[in-house]
Amino acid sequence: GRRALDPARIVLVGVAVLAVVFGAFFGYRGVADWRETHGVDGVHDKAAEAAASAAETIFTYRYDRIQQYLDDSSDVMTSSFAKDFESISPALRDLAPQRKIQVKATTRDSAAMSCGDDCRRDRATVLVFVDQARLADGSEVPTVFGNRVEMTMVERDGRWLVDDIKAL
Repeated sequence: GRRALDPARIVLVGVAVLAVVFGAFFGYRGVADWRETHGVDGVHDKAAEAAASAAETIFTYRYDRIQQYLDDSSDVMTSSFAKDFESISPALRDLAPQRKIQVKATTRDSAAMSCGDDCRRDRATVLVFVDQARLADGSEVPTVFGNRVEMTMVERDGRWLVDDIKAL
């Protein structure tokens, strides 16, 4: 025959259902928190730090140390972007010594831009605010330029490297 549902069994079923609901909710929150700290978001924060540092390297130079500047800059770039970047070196080698140009860059802020549905752990687009203080033609008072650039960063062998720069 049929057995009547006893109150203890009803309570146990209710507790089991609540456990599943809470488990699903907190499991989702755990995945979201993990993604933020260990997943794409955390990785992209590292890309933003690397971009901030690379921007200072790439946008700082002295007329009397152009080769050192080019070497240091290509060290923070992918080999393909370094080749593109090298195409500016003849103009820089000519102009910088003529006008005794010295530029000191300071990154004000950097942040990984939202990647939407195209998120990858090994690629990030970073918005960088970088100021450049420039001395030229014997001036002693620098002219300061505020720049915004979008830097494409890619991870290679554990290092974040610049793969593209766009002025905004």
